[in-house]
Amino acid sequence: MCGQQFNRSGTLCGRCRDGYYPLVYSSDMRCVPCPDGEKNWYKYTLAAFLPLTIFYFLIMFFRINVSSSQFYAFVHFSQVVTMPAIARAIITSTRFRPLLQKGVRVMGNIYGIWNMDFFRLSNYDICLGTDTLQTLSLDVVVGVYPLLLMMLSYVLIRLYDRNYRVLIYIWKPFKMIFSLFCKNWEIKTSLIDAFATFFLLSNVKLISVSFDLLMPVKVYQLNSTGHLSYSWRLFYDATLQYFGERHYKYAILAIVILTLDVLLPLMLLLLYPFTWFQKFLNLFPLRWYVLHTFMDSFHGCYKDGTEPGTRDCRWFASMFLVIHISFFTLGGATLGSVFFVFNAIIEIVAALLLVSIQPFKPQLNYYSDVHVKFHLLLAILCTSFLGALEAELGRKPALTVTLYTSMAIVGILPLLYVCFVVLHWLCSHRKFAVEKLVAWRHGYDIIE
Repeated sequence: MCGQQFNRSGTLCGRCRDGYYPLVYSSDMRCVPCPDGEKNWYKYTLAAFLPLTIFYFLIMFFRINVSSSQFYAFVHFSQVVTMPAIARAIITSTRFRPLLQKGVRVMGNIYGIWNMDFFRLSNYDICLGTDTLQTLSLDVVVGVYPLLLMMLSYVLIRLYDRNYRVLIYIWKPFKMIFSLFCKNWEIKTSLIDAFATFFLLSNVKLISVSFDLLMPVKVYQLNSTGHLSYSWRLFYDATLQYFGERHYKYAILAIVILTLDVLLPLMLLLLYPFTWFQKFLNLFPLRWYVLHTFMDSFHGCYKDGTEPGTRDCRWFASMFLVIHISFFTLGGATLGSVFFVFNAIIEIVAALLLVSIQPFKPQLNYYSDVHVKFHLLLAILCTSFLGALEAELGRKPALTVTLYTSMAIVGILPLLYVCFVVLHWLCSHRKFAVEKLVAWRHGYDIIE
């Protein structure tokens, strides 16, 4: 069955058979013939890094900071619905409904932008001749790439501040364009906003690939004496012994990523609001103003306890990171329908916390309503998907169609919300943009 139907071999069909390799952009690690894999690296480079580079500059240009805005609710929704466990389950369950699966793939590619997966659900025929572990590890590079762009941008800004003439002449026309369309646009502020945004996106991406590299599966064997024994194997390639000779290097890489990208940022988000921790940082002769500005990108929208009758709610900034960790932990621990039950419970608990505590500042209190609605949409999506699976197994076609329809509606509503927000933003800035355009035509000096 492994070879004929899935082009796989070995324990639990864990490895592609000889001459076959996993597709880089595939939700199910599908194995295909790959005689010229080494010639496809340019395709992968263009598909993976060119859209990401453009996305990076768009984030900087429009100063999109999702870490402390209502837009983060949409980003959280996008990251959850495109996480591997959910995307794989939905794609697999709709394989006998071509029209529905096509719609799922289209929406998945749109939402996948915020998970830095631009073509994951497109099943583009790009194979590189890499094995399963190597293919999974490519996402580490994708997750780190925006952070490298940040470092490069910071170095260029420092050189610009030191009046390097080449950079000044190169940057001048871009500065005119940015100032034309963006009011009070400033490169350093945009860089910090972009860094906060890509920190969240890269964080979830690296958590995802780390859990993929560490996800175990228990394989049972019946020995010659009639006793049942088991061994731990890697979920994505059960032919590999867990922490065995071929796996331990990737496992160590995943543990290091989780330590640096999850535990340290989580501790920083939790401890930074305390005065004693900030005093401790000031003991070191470093330029902490960048860290202060960066942390304010996460904590700025929450109550800080300085106003009468309020309490410090900045710990909510770390709650969403804990939710993401919980999702991937549950995905690795359950590997079944129970995963969706726990996800729905977590989303409902998060919504109840937002309603009862109201952590956002008074002028931003509507953020709570937006976040609650998105959490409830995710809970509805998980329960509808479980209900659709049960109805399909119970041969209840009418109920199955109803539940899949509700999933489609839940998938479309966030996109409509974002379109409304963008249109509102464009309308509110249209008058200012027209005034600047007229002024620029008469001479850029009058608007500097």
